[in-house]
Amino acid sequence: MAEVTAISSAHMPANNEMIPMYTPQKTTDSSIIERVKQIDSWWNPYVIEGEPNILTKEWFREWHPWRLDVDKAVIDAAIGADKSGRTLLDIACNDGWYSFKAREAGFDVTGVEIRPEVVERAKLLQSYFGHDNIEFLEGDVQEDGTVQGPYDVSLFYGILYHLRDPIGALERVGQLTNRLICVQTFIHALDGRPTLYLKREDPFEEGNSITRLITTPTQRAVVIMLREAGFDHVYRALPKNYIAGRINSTAAWQWSFFYGVKGDPLPDLPGVVKLEDSDSPRNSFGFASRLYRRAEWIARRLVGKDAGSDRFAKSIKH
Repeated sequence: MAEVTAISSAHMPANNEMIPMYTPQKTTDSSIIERVKQIDSWWNPYVIEGEPNILTKEWFREWHPWRLDVDKAVIDAAIGADKSGRTLLDIACNDGWYSFKAREAGFDVTGVEIRPEVVERAKLLQSYFGHDNIEFLEGDVQEDGTVQGPYDVSLFYGILYHLRDPIGALERVGQLTNRLICVQTFIHALDGRPTLYLKREDPFEEGNSITRLITTPTQRAVVIMLREAGFDHVYRALPKNYIAGRINSTAAWQWSFFYGVKGDPLPDLPGVVKLEDSDSPRNSFGFASRLYRRAEWIARRLVGKDAGSDRFAKSIKH
């Protein structure tokens, strides 16, 4: 397989955010402004009445724009620069930050979120910022009838590993998606098998999950699931500006960017590689990957193929 050129600032415009296609009109309604000012727990970076909000984790202020930056080139390549009239589904949309950015880029947006109080906050912020052509819905995208497609783009950010049935969820989103799904998820980055790892949910994240178990896939598992969901081509981005230490990523457990594409393949993009079902894991920790595979081989030789693999996998912590 050809080497991947990592995404870096040399391959990006100085400001890589989605280019706004319209300017929303912020509200002057004092009651809405006061309700927004009373919010005391934030997961996404906003400027409220001229002041940056106080985030539950301050590094989120860089983290969310960086995630959007990584996906922008792929979205532009799949959809085109002009997003007017195009539709986007934001799954597990939280309070709407990515939905608002997509609307500013020109998309007509539907955001779906299972937690009713979070949906209400998204609607409140929509009123505060004055965004039109966004619909926020309460519900589970896995249930037929919650949302009606098709959509040109689906954002599947940070939700795959929180689900009881990730395979069924991707199949459902595949039915709703015309062209592109952007999947951001933790993976076990060094295991070359099509495996789903079960782990206990981090207590800090339990409020975002519908199960106390998280299902962390390998790269190969994601590729196979996206293929089964009806996507013709699967890609992965390997960004150079990887903020591993800030999101508990290691050589084994990594935050990763995948794309499922229907129809024509993507053009060649810096830092984006096309994946096949049998490809070896790709990651930003090449030397650690080689060490892992060598240690796994030794473990299998010492205690037996299956037992060694299981013991070694259990020794890797999130």
